[in-house]
Amino acid sequence: MRDVKGWLTDHFPQGRVYKPTLDQWPMTRMIDVPTLRAAGVPCFGTLERALAFLASSFGGTGVCPPSV
Repeated sequence: MRDVKGWLTDHFPQGRVYKPTLDQWPMTRMIDVPTLRAAGVPCFGTLERALAFLASSFGGTGVCPPSV
């Protein structure tokens, strides 16, 4: 979707503009991880696997996705 910031501003209360530095963290906290996981959204699965890889190899070296 193009111009997501504009779409967000359009859906904020009248006179309020979406500002990533103020709004991104509170909106991120509203994400329902179990619901996303259960929905099988492919891009969320990719994000989860990448984060798990980073957490498991913190301080080490490696490539994600792992080579076979």
